[in-house]
Amino acid sequence: MLLSSMAEAMYWCGRYVERAQALSRVITSYERLGMDLQGPRPLDLKPLAALIRAEDDGGKLPGTRAGLLQALVLDEANPSSVLGALSAARENLRNARVIVPPELWQVLNRSYARVSDARGCSEAALLDALDETIGAVGRFDGERADNMLRDAAHAFLSIGCRVERADMLLRSLEVLLPVLKPEGWERAFDDVRWIGLLNALGVTSMYRRRHHVNADTSELLGLVLVAGDCPRSVAACLRAIEEKLRLLPHAGRVRAAVSLAEREGAALRSGAAKGAVMPDVERALQALSTLHDTLQASYFPVEQVAALQAGLDKAERPEPTDPFDYLAREHQRAESVLRLLEGMTAHAERGRAVDRGDLAAVVGMLTEFGELNHHEKEESILTPALVAGGFDWYDGPLAAMRREHRQEHYLVRALSHLASQREAWSAEASRSFVGITKEFCQFMRGHMDHEERDLFAQARRSTSPEAQRRLLEAFKAFDAQRRPVWGKQPTLAELLDKYAVSATVLAAED
Repeated sequence: MLLSSMAEAMYWCGRYVERAQALSRVITSYERLGMDLQGPRPLDLKPLAALIRAEDDGGKLPGTRAGLLQALVLDEANPSSVLGALSAARENLRNARVIVPPELWQVLNRSYARVSDARGCSEAALLDALDETIGAVGRFDGERADNMLRDAAHAFLSIGCRVERADMLLRSLEVLLPVLKPEGWERAFDDVRWIGLLNALGVTSMYRRRHHVNADTSELLGLVLVAGDCPRSVAACLRAIEEKLRLLPHAGRVRAAVSLAEREGAALRSGAAKGAVMPDVERALQALSTLHDTLQASYFPVEQVAALQAGLDKAERPEPTDPFDYLAREHQRAESVLRLLEGMTAHAERGRAVDRGDLAAVVGMLTEFGELNHHEKEESILTPALVAGGFDWYDGPLAAMRREHRQEHYLVRALSHLASQREAWSAEASRSFVGITKEFCQFMRGHMDHEERDLFAQARRSTSPEAQRRLLEAFKAFDAQRRPVWGKQPTLAELLDKYAVSATVLAAED
């Protein structure tokens, strides 16, 4: 069994190592491309600041080229810079030193020292240190492949690498494609820019192997986004994550998040064929963020039960800033009940009896909070306001929301029927409970995701601040008139503890 803290350390080590290599490759390729292009003015480094999550507001972003290069490479306080990522990877590896081979630490420690020693050196020396970082991470991957058991620790390290590789590739595309497009440059240097882009993405040899010297943006996008035989593509990264999840218990939610990311990748496929991928990149990045959040919630909670109960208590959460955030917070609290149902499902799948009184309590929570509280706010307050603002009642996200509410009601009724049976469950009834619960959890997560990505996002853009203020006040007034249903249910706390512990014990037994 792998401790949660060790799993988290391995995952973040993988992410930071991959981040250091990807950023080093982009910086060196970009800088050398600037040297090759004609003219006295080098390429502006400011666009690369997006890769280290830095913004030019209030003087946060250095104004000089040397300052920007230092921020990209040597800002150890920022874990998105090269040195910061190496430092964070090194610290996570130190925390997990009892489960990793010493060769990994030696490679990473030497790379950290090499970049750290480049402080105050020339730009050429700094680029040399970045080149060594790229090579060192390659050696790190080799040591990982040759000297680690294919167990959960290796799985989390590999998953972290693949999540970060896909994320950095998308972010690099988003930054580099607008900067390196042909407009504004002499056509004679098209091939120089093209090679610089391929080098920055780390796919030069693979692209040439398949497409020779043809400079075709849509072919490049197809290679790095959806080509299963390109190890740096988003599709290949997601497949590798799916493969590693087979080694981990209770990976259903994570697989669902992988599927969401794969769907966004499929949407990028059509954009890649037309050479118009940029509008879709943000959706793909958000899907990867959801995957990360799901991994975090599934395997790395600091205190699982305490974290779940904290999510139920509104008083412990910051005040929402708009009505859509208010509704999204309720989705987060509903997620706690879904996790509880998954714990009960794990119990039943192993032939253990599920207390029907426990299930009846869960159905009561879903009815009281979901149908009589959350749905009422959405349908009696939010919907009329949006229709008055121009939303279509019969089509689009409002109609989809109402349809999904009816489906949710149907599934809750099915669970209620099972909970109300007086006789002991037969084997068929137990299988029915497992099937309905899995369908319900999958459906609810999809429904909440649709509302937040489609309805709430569109409504937030199209409603005025004053209209949002009135909606938020109406939601609060509605809740003030109703009996509180969260934080006042001792049964919920007991069930979270009971089935969280059961899930852990069952996973250990497996």
